[in-house]
This record gives sequence, C-alpha cells and structure tokens, in this order.
Amino acid sequence: MALTRNFKKTIVARVERDPGFARALLDEAATLFLSGDPATARLVLRDLVNSTLGFEKLANVTAMPGKSLHRMLPIVASAATGKGQWHASADQQGHACDAAKLGALHSNSQKNKN
Repeated sequence: MALTRNFKKTIVARVERDPGFARALLDEAATLFLSGDPATARLVLRDLVNSTLGFEKLANVTAMPGKSLHRMLPIVASAATGKGQWHASADQQGHACDAAKLGALHSNSQKNKN
C-alpha cells in the first residue's frame, strides 16, 4: 500500500517552512494566466490563498466580499460553461485578486509571525 499525504496539508506545510515556495506558486499562477490557462491558474491561486492568508483575511484586506473571491477562485475549473472567460476578462481589468498584493500580504504575515 502506498503512503499518501493530504495535498492541502502538504501545501500549507511547505509554504510555512519555505516562503520561496509561495512565491513560486504565485509565479506559476501568473505564467498560467499569461499562457492562456486561467482555470488552472485560479486553482493554484486558491491553494496559495488557503495556505497563506485565507479567504476571510483576503476579503478584509481587499474590501471584496468573501463569496466573490471564492467565485473568482473556484474549486473546480469550469471552462466549458464559459464562466472562465468572464473571470479571465475580469482578471485582466484588475477586478480580481491582485497577485502582487497577495504576495506582499504573505510576506507581511510571515514577518509578523517572527
């Protein structure tokens, strides 16, 4: 029998011990957006948010409703419904979570832990 670990717990643990990994996830999400794969980019960003600030704190910092943030970063990519295209255009206009702010918030939260 193969040993397995919970994916979410693994990501959280890695981000906590290696801030460079969080930056790498952010870079990967940006690359995916620019490469035309916004659905996968949102999944990576969701993992990053869950492993750093969490959606409640992100909602407070960005002054956006938590439900809106959850809709922008869905659990399952649904490009077939056409919703992915709407989110992609919203992201390009800057209405979605600003990746640079997310990175800065993570850095600040790491400094506050020390």
